[in-house]
Amino acid sequence: MEGPQFRQELSQRLKLCPQLMQNIALLQMNVQDLREFLERAVEENPMLEQQEPSGDAFRELSARNEWMRTSSDAPPEPGAEDRELTSRESFLRDQLERRKLPPKLLSLCTYLIERLDEDGFLPPEELEHLHHLGLPAPMPEEALAAVQALEPAGIAARSLSECLLIQLRRSGQETPLLTELVSHHLEPLARQQYSPLAHLLHCSKAEVEDAAAQIARLDPHPGRWDAPASEPVQYIQPDAYVLDENGALSVVLNDFYLPHLTLSSQYEEMMHSADAETASYLRRACKQAQELLSGLSRRGKTLHRCLEAVVSTQAPFFLLPDGVLSPMTRRTLAESLGLNPSTITRALKGKYLQCRRGIYPLSAFFSQPVGGSSPQEIHTRMVQLLQQEPMLNDRLLRERLAQEGYQLAQRTVSKYRRQLALPAASKRPKK
Repeated sequence: MEGPQFRQELSQRLKLCPQLMQNIALLQMNVQDLREFLERAVEENPMLEQQEPSGDAFRELSARNEWMRTSSDAPPEPGAEDRELTSRESFLRDQLERRKLPPKLLSLCTYLIERLDEDGFLPPEELEHLHHLGLPAPMPEEALAAVQALEPAGIAARSLSECLLIQLRRSGQETPLLTELVSHHLEPLARQQYSPLAHLLHCSKAEVEDAAAQIARLDPHPGRWDAPASEPVQYIQPDAYVLDENGALSVVLNDFYLPHLTLSSQYEEMMHSADAETASYLRRACKQAQELLSGLSRRGKTLHRCLEAVVSTQAPFFLLPDGVLSPMTRRTLAESLGLNPSTITRALKGKYLQCRRGIYPLSAFFSQPVGGSSPQEIHTRMVQLLQQEPMLNDRLLRERLAQEGYQLAQRTVSKYRRQLALPAASKRPKK
């Protein structure tokens, strides 16, 4: 029998401290999410003081750039219409945030929302998992009750019976017969065994049939989400502005309507004179506030560096009315800035910039080069060639592009033509 064997292995593990995790989260937020996050931070941390923006800086900047002006000549305020409620999760989170739940309970509710299956049901093991984490006994049940109180009725139920009972209770239709059928007899009810059920429950067959009809009108899949067709167009808040002043491009982050946060001098003084327990609490709050302010500064610097590099690379697009985009990838941008590609992705994902030509998602400025040129540049040249020679077919168009150095396959030319909604040569009107 062999004895125990020992082996040494060398491995690397990355542990993310809370401050690093917060910095990563801040970098990923767009300006709208960041404002909401800061407002919650001020509510939760007494060491943070908030000063609302006056709008003067925005008015001063927009006075020099006419295209930035709005009807009120002030930065647009966030509101209900700013929210992206096009997914089930965002719709539920929006309702939760309006209930002003305690932070820990809100986090727990958000966790449960993210664990719902496609029908909106909560697998029972998810709730059991929370009990095993050592949370205070009532908290998981409180979180479940809070989520089940949201619309649509029946969301976060742990079973079909519970889902239907919630809907009956919410609509005020709950009766002893309906409760009994939904709780214990759904299977025979689905098989339309009305007579045996009537005999078992000491009621008439007609009463069972009426109850079955009521139950059939309930929704067994409350979590299947379809965004309302009549939903209003969502307002996009740009995260930065690109200014062209006398041919010099500059980037201005849209911090104009973010609250300005500082440490509370009142609580700083109290921290040195309060009793031991209060002083300990305030020291922890002060450390958290300082880490947040440091993270905000780091986020601003990183985002500004990334945007300046994007604008520098794509300068012709911003300076010329018909300027086209140059090939650029996130990896090449990361190498030029000495950053990790994942940092670039986090900094730019889901964010927008506004320039004289309009509002653009930052993702629009990145592309894989095709034949040494960006797809946007090739699109522009294709349109120009077809304006000059409308009867060029895809083969001849590919040859014209090849003569100018754009080496493309004919199927790529055909794909680009379709993307531009240009008809085939045989369907174009002759001059």
